[in-house]
Amino acid sequence: MNKDQKILDELIGKKIPLEDFEMEICRIFRIKNGTKLICNNIPDTICDINGEFHKVNFRCIPDSPRWDNMFCLVLEHEDRMVLIKEGYLEKL
Repeated sequence: MNKDQKILDELIGKKIPLEDFEMEICRIFRIKNGTKLICNNIPDTICDINGEFHKVNFRCIPDSPRWDNMFCLVLEHEDRMVLIKEGYLEKL
């Protein structure tokens, strides 16, 4: 399992308070790989590393040339919490 997939697997199923979500996601990635993230919450359809298409509503791009993938997430909001329901990697 590559490092990107390992990070993605750790995120799936996590619940984070809505008001802290973007800051917490960035903190998690900085702890894991020492880099900052550029985040986007515009819904989009992506093609994952297996060639399958998925609708996502949050994407993170590591701000470093050494990363090969964009992290694409499906988020659900419930009771002021954000659930990371699904996640995919898309080649940069």
